[in-house]
Amino acid sequence: MAELAAECARLGAPHMTMSTIANIERGLTSKRRRRDVSVDELMVLAAALGVAPMLLVVPLGTGDPVEYVPGVALSPADAARWFVGDVGPFLGESA
Repeated sequence: MAELAAECARLGAPHMTMSTIANIERGLTSKRRRRDVSVDELMVLAAALGVAPMLLVVPLGTGDPVEYVPGVALSPADAARWFVGDVGPFLGESA
């Protein structure tokens, strides 16, 4: 995690400390910890990890449904297609 934080700092995001990254990984929510990730942070994390940003959002390579809005799930492939704009949202399917 120290290497990831260092790479984030090198990329211009020194606020992405080991503590911040740990809180994001754990998905903690409270007044002191957070689980939300901004688009800017998503892009920096993807660049630091050397992966496409979508791979941090959609778990491609698994068969598990992705709940992309509360109560609505898609296969990872369909979620990825929606994420990049190949298809419209599938709001009629419930999780």
